[in-house]
Order: sequence, then C-alpha cells, then structure tokens
Amino acid sequence: MVVRLWVSYVATGVWPEPARPTKKGATFMISSALSVAVSALRAHSYAAETTSHNVANAATPGYRRQRVELEAAFPRSGPLGQMGAGVEAARITRATDRLTDARVRSSAAQAEYFGTRAGLIRIVEGTFGEPSKGVTNELAGVWDAFATLAVTPSDGAARNQVIARLNSAADRINQIGSALDVLNKDATTRLAGDISAANAIITRLVEFNRLPRSPEGLQGDLADQRDHAIDTLAATLGAAATIDDDGQVRVTLNGLALVDRDRGVALSLAPGPAVGVVTHPSGSVTLSGSAGGLQAALTTDIVDARNELDTFTNGFLAALNAGHAAGFTPAGAPGGPLLAIVGGRLTVAVTQPADLAATDVAGQSQNGQAADALAQLRETQGTAYRSLVTSLAGRVAGLERSADTAQTIADDASLQRDSEVGVNLDEEMTDLMSQQRAYQAAARLVTVIDDMLQTLIQM
Repeated sequence: MVVRLWVSYVATGVWPEPARPTKKGATFMISSALSVAVSALRAHSYAAETTSHNVANAATPGYRRQRVELEAAFPRSGPLGQMGAGVEAARITRATDRLTDARVRSSAAQAEYFGTRAGLIRIVEGTFGEPSKGVTNELAGVWDAFATLAVTPSDGAARNQVIARLNSAADRINQIGSALDVLNKDATTRLAGDISAANAIITRLVEFNRLPRSPEGLQGDLADQRDHAIDTLAATLGAAATIDDDGQVRVTLNGLALVDRDRGVALSLAPGPAVGVVTHPSGSVTLSGSAGGLQAALTTDIVDARNELDTFTNGFLAALNAGHAAGFTPAGAPGGPLLAIVGGRLTVAVTQPADLAATDVAGQSQNGQAADALAQLRETQGTAYRSLVTSLAGRVAGLERSADTAQTIADDASLQRDSEVGVNLDEEMTDLMSQQRAYQAAARLVTVIDDMLQTLIQM
C-alpha cells in the first residue's frame, strides 16, 4: 500500500489520503510522517547521484565539484502548531573561486610564456654545438693551419690544409645560420597554429554566451567546459576574462575585446616580412602565454642570435680578407679575398693552393710572415666568438630561471584551486557513505510508518 502511495506522490507531488479514511486524525499524522520520510529518500537520492557524478568526472579536465544543497522544507500546520515537513534538494551548486581562477590564468600565461621562450632558446644554443661541435673547434683548426703554413709556406700540403680548414669553418657557420632559419620558420608555423587554436576557442566562447541559461548562469558541466576554454585561451594568449553574474563571459587582450557576449573577434598573423606580428582589427597586439613566447622568440631571441652570428661572420671575413690582402702569393701577386658572402652563405674564395698569400714580401717564398699574421687573429676573432657564445649562454640561463620561477608559481596556484574546487575522492566516498546511511534510515522509517499505518487501518 505504501508503495502505491509513494508512486502517486512521486508522480503528482501530492500525498493522497489513505484509501480507508477511518481514524482520520491519526492517519493524517502518519501520512505526514511518511511524506517526511519520502522527502528524505528523494533528497538523498539526488545527493548520491551528484556525488556519483563527481566521482565519474574526477579525472575530467576542468571539472569542478558539485554539491546538492539540502534545506528544511517549508513547515506545515499540525495539531501541535508548525511542524517540520522534511527536507528538500534546493539546488545544485558548483564549486568556484573567481580570484583563484584569475591567479591560475595569469600565472599559467607567464609559465607558458617563459617556458616556450626558454625551450626555443635552448634549441638556439644547441645549434651552435659548443663546446665540442661548434665553430670554436673549427676556428682553432683554421689558426693552426695558418701557423703551420707560416713555418712551411712553400709546402703544398700545408696550403691545402688551410683551404680545407677554411671550408670546414665556413660550412659550420652556414649550418648554424641555416638551422636558425629553420627554427624561425618552425616557430612561425607554431605561432600560426596557436593563433588558429585561439580563434577556435574564441568562437566556442561566443557559442557558450549564446546558450540559454537560468538566472544563476550556465549549468555546472557547461560552465566547466566554458571555464576550461578560458583557461586554455589564457595559457595560449595571456588573455584576461571576466564572467558576469548570468554567466556571460568577456575576454580582452591588451585592452582589446576578443569576446563580448555574442560577438567574437579573431586574431591574425601578419604576412610577409613582419615576422611574429599578430594583429587585432584595432591594431597589433603583444601576447603572453605560449603564443607570446613564440612571438618573443621570433622578434627577439632567434633574431638576436642570427644577428650576432652575422656580425661575427662579417668581422671574421673582413679580418681574414684584410690580413690576406697584405701578403703575396708564391708568384708575387697580392693576396685576394679569402672569404666571400654568396647568396647569404659564407664561401671560401680561394680554391687553389697557389693563390694563398703566405709571405709579406713579394718573391720571398720562404717568408711566412703573412700567414703568421693571419694565425695571430686567433686571439681577436676567438674573443669575438666567445663573446657571442657567452652572451647566448647568459640569455639561456636567465630565461630558464624565469621559466622555473613562473612554473613554480603556476603549479602552486593550480594546486590551490584544485584543493578548493577539484574532486577529492576520499571526501566524495565519505559523503557517499553518509548519504547511504541517511537513505537507509529514511527507508527504514518508511517501513516503520507503513507498519503503524497498517495497524491503524486494521483497528
């Protein structure tokens, strides 16, 4: 009988009078008690369902803990005055903390920015191959070859060794330059990919803003997806977001709107020679996040390394050509250019051993003073190249320190947010056991009231 009454109550929301109305006052009170028990069963069923949802999504990226808020039902009038009417599942709340969210997004943008820059500049440093496979060893071979030629200026093998060493050094310098050019193109491609992904997120956030919602905002799971998209956009671009009370999101970058309710604005990568320039319809923007790290690498880190390499290369070329021009070949001709830049690449202009000018006096074939003067460039040119490598190493170390610090701050902020809004499985299992005991107690109460009602009806 109670089961039939319960089914009717669940369907209509109204507890029907017993089929046999005898002993009306006592029957009404027992029916009211049964209604209280049923409200407990319903409320704790909702709570258990929500806890199960939390456990199921414990590993879902961006998911935030949900809770059923229980409230005492509005009291009813009874023989003794106002009496309790049971419990109601008032609402489902979603754990959130806007201040922590802002800290997580800001710190994540910085961590991605410095992490991306540090990763790229480590690649830049690796292309130089110092100390074992870099230009330093090739230059040492050049100076040693000139020193040998100075001792035996008429030796054909010594002359061939100079040309071979010059070619080896030029090839290594060209390899570094080519590697930097490739890295530049790769970084540009990655930046374009980040901008494309960010534009897709902007479109997605506009779609969230257009979804129907209650006065409290989006349903919890949809709000999780929206906030996770905001987190990703912040880590990619360094964009800032604000969420209105109705769940509408606004996103800005450098004070320029990217998302404003149902309107989204896409970014674009400037074409042509403007490497790393990202534009908004209102003008160019400076990025943070991973895209900002790529932008800074393209406009600063890789460019600086390439410019320093070119500066050294031009100085190396000028110094060797000047020293060689001061000497004479075995035939008595003035020394011509040793090196040249052809198509942006360093090349060895002297291809024949007899064209090397080793003597500083025409006609003195055993005089190796010109070759010795070239060998003495070891100190000045070596110092110039060491300065380049040291400067690069300093930038690498500085960016790595910044990346480590930023990542530590980001990790701390993320852990704090997870502790506040994330799913703790131990806590959820404790809640589930509490809900189970409450449900069992309410079910037991239904059984007791059923027995009481049957007794009363049989009287």
